[in-house]
Amino acid sequence: MLKKFAKDISIYGSGDFVFKIIAFVFFIIYARFLSVEDFGLMTLVVTVVNVLVMISNVGLNNAISRYYYDKHTLEEQRPSLVSTGLTIQTLVTVGLTLLVIIGLYPFQEAIQKEYGITYLLFVLALLGAIPTQLIQYALDVIRMHFKPLRFTITSFLKNLLGALIATILLVYTDLKVTGYFMGLLIGLTVAVPISLWMIRKDLSFNFNKKLARNLTVFGYPFIFANVAYWLLSSIDRWMIVEISNKEELGLYAIGFRISQVIGFLSSAFGQAWSPYSIKLYAENPDYIRIVSQILTYLSLVLVLAAISISIFSAEILMVTTPKEYWPAANSLGIIVIGLCFQGTTQITVYGIAIEKKTYLITLGSWLTVILNFGLNYWLINKYNGAFGASLATMFSFLFMTLFYLFHTQKLHPLKLEKKKLLVLFASIFVIVPTTIYINSLDWTFLTLLYKTLLLGLFISTVFITKVIDVKQLKNILKVKFS
Repeated sequence: MLKKFAKDISIYGSGDFVFKIIAFVFFIIYARFLSVEDFGLMTLVVTVVNVLVMISNVGLNNAISRYYYDKHTLEEQRPSLVSTGLTIQTLVTVGLTLLVIIGLYPFQEAIQKEYGITYLLFVLALLGAIPTQLIQYALDVIRMHFKPLRFTITSFLKNLLGALIATILLVYTDLKVTGYFMGLLIGLTVAVPISLWMIRKDLSFNFNKKLARNLTVFGYPFIFANVAYWLLSSIDRWMIVEISNKEELGLYAIGFRISQVIGFLSSAFGQAWSPYSIKLYAENPDYIRIVSQILTYLSLVLVLAAISISIFSAEILMVTTPKEYWPAANSLGIIVIGLCFQGTTQITVYGIAIEKKTYLITLGSWLTVILNFGLNYWLINKYNGAFGASLATMFSFLFMTLFYLFHTQKLHPLKLEKKKLLVLFASIFVIVPTTIYINSLDWTFLTLLYKTLLLGLFISTVFITKVIDVKQLKNILKVKFS
């Protein structure tokens, strides 16, 4: 089973990597036909649409993942579960979208005067939220069937069709940003029936009120958690500008851009892990031990990637960016550690999800937002910008994963491999300060040698302390469902 899990991670990761390359190619094309101001308008509109998508999801992706392989959900009930969830998703998304469109109507002239965004542009962008949610719902169900290739094909359809039509309208019309969102809407709408066809075996003309209640009760706390995540991803930027300056914001932004390597790894794991985690719970009596070991190996991969980027942060920037960006090295080295902590929440939250105590996820995310605000205010002032915000990000995500782990251990405890986890995370707090000190020195080939030895020391420590147990790893990969 877990051999297939590892294979699924590689497929999801490869698909995500290709999407990023394609997105970059489309960006180059768009840049030829849109001005910087046009890109600014797109960013504002996309921000509004993303909030609508985030709220209208009502946590259904998490709820479907939780109940699809639940011990009390019979196989013949799954079409009813999926169809009920799809009905809720459609009604909520259509309803909220129409409310926002109607609510913006009286302010259309003021919005156009202040931001240059026409009402038609907003309507086209907001309507795109409806097919976006329906396709994403289909993708979440496809994941339940452990079909990463089908998932990737459907994702290609979702991402490419709209982008291609948008590109045609940009090139052959004068619609500019309006044409872009019109093309996306057309492409996404065409992709909806194809996406639903992909999950046709899980659809029926059945709405189950009891299942609807279960899905809603489990899912709605994620609305508030998602809002908190949105704040976490934006509050530091605004505070850097207000407290420091735009130059520091630029350094912070480049650090985050490069650190998305960690986000890429976390995303690939997360897309594969969600359906496996519940199926493992439902069908394998030894799931606690297996999940605990997976936490160790996920932590190992994330920590190794984060420490490697952190150690060579200066060299990465020297190779990839102009000289004015090189001061971002220490910020980059800290941000990747923060994203490493964030990646572990996918398992530290396990017991909370199993016991259906999703309000704790909301509580943890909002406590993290409050902590992040306070840390940003203190540390941005103390360190004048990007480095302070990076520290705030790192400590905030450390708090979040520890909060989730604490409650998981209270509700549905894992058999943590404490010694191995201690070695991994203690290494972070030894290596990162050492790297920051080395970065403060004038760069020479000797400093590069020091850094190489530092990475070698970490890898040696991993083997000496038997964080990697080859026999154990082989046993994990041989695990099958009962």
